[in-house]
Amino acid sequence: MSSATWINEQIPPEPKVDWLSTLHREGLNQLTDFGWPNRKTEAWKYSPLTRVLKGSLLETPNTGSELSSFNAANLPAVDGIRLVFVNGQFESGLSDLEQLPAGVCWVRYSEANQEQQAYIQAQLQSGVVAQHSLTALHQTRVVDGWLLDVDEKVRIEKPVYWVHWAEASEESYSVLSRCVRLGKQSEMTLIEHQLSSEQSAAQFQHQSVHFDLADSARLRHQLLQLDGGDQVSVGSWNSRLANHAYLETFIMGLGGHLKRVDYSVCHQGEGAESRLDAAILPKDKQHFDLHTQFEHEVPHTQSQQVVRTIADDQAKAVFNGRIHIHPQAQKTLAELSNKNLLLSEQAEVYTKPELEIYADDVRCAHGATVSQLDHQALNYLRSRGISKAEAEVMLSFGFIQTLIQRVDHDVLIHYLVERLTSWFGADQQLTQHLGSL
Repeated sequence: MSSATWINEQIPPEPKVDWLSTLHREGLNQLTDFGWPNRKTEAWKYSPLTRVLKGSLLETPNTGSELSSFNAANLPAVDGIRLVFVNGQFESGLSDLEQLPAGVCWVRYSEANQEQQAYIQAQLQSGVVAQHSLTALHQTRVVDGWLLDVDEKVRIEKPVYWVHWAEASEESYSVLSRCVRLGKQSEMTLIEHQLSSEQSAAQFQHQSVHFDLADSARLRHQLLQLDGGDQVSVGSWNSRLANHAYLETFIMGLGGHLKRVDYSVCHQGEGAESRLDAAILPKDKQHFDLHTQFEHEVPHTQSQQVVRTIADDQAKAVFNGRIHIHPQAQKTLAELSNKNLLLSEQAEVYTKPELEIYADDVRCAHGATVSQLDHQALNYLRSRGISKAEAEVMLSFGFIQTLIQRVDHDVLIHYLVERLTSWFGADQQLTQHLGSL
């Protein structure tokens, strides 16, 4: 079946609320206009989507009923408010809803009040003017979603811990849509942890998140995409920052069959500030694609992006980072740094930092490098009695160590170091040593 035929045959599922039908129609129109991405589509030039159209990845919705291998004991012991999704479906029985403090509302789109539904609709409609056809496709599949609504001046002491568990006995897809609204001077930490059963069949996991930070709101967001295997994962995270709002993001991505993260931040208020740190680590034949887009629309805003990639075996990593300075955005400070490390001759990295500046009183910088391990450093470590394997692990871990240390949670740092030790193929006895580097 050709992609054009497949698009024409799409019939959106029945939504839980009537206004989602309008979004479905707009999404279908956008999808028809965009067409299915191919090698000539700039945003998907290095990330082919042929696998998504094959088999039943887009034909069999997953209900979230398979819970046989989910075990909370395998999660890091984060002292947080756990909200668990299984195959895109929220599982209240596995979640800590009773720990949500006063002034915080967790509600389905279909059960939200009139004001909340109008707000959600506006947020989702802003996503219909999509960066690419996969964002439009997501709009055609959403039947419900969740809103996390935080009142003004509410500080959530514990992290909100979103767990995304993927487990399926056959190929399927799951769609998840969420909105987070932080009122003025509110503050929270959000940890998103995506993982899957080792025995799970392939899934197409398609999600979107909208962050809306009011004046002086603060959000620390940690996105851990640690599911592997044969999973296809595509998601968009869209943020709007009002006056003096602050967004701090950490992304760790282990590869799967195909993973794509679109992370966009729109600085709409003076004094808004954002920082993104990302560590991307595909190996074997895995594929990870990170696209960022930082919009500076008003004066006196700041952003900083630091992206580190380590690719091994026959893995492929893609990074496209764009900074857009609008004409009225004078006194903007924006920086982007992308450094990439290749651990094998077969690994591939495609990087494209972009600056688009229409203001004349700004400070902006961007840069990218691609290299292999420093042979002089390797020889130095080996001359001190360290084995070649251990030296390679130490240098590789040191390449991303400063980013991991920015995670403001000791338990989570230890968990990530354990995962990295396994990723590097090192003896688990190195875990304690790596964590102290």
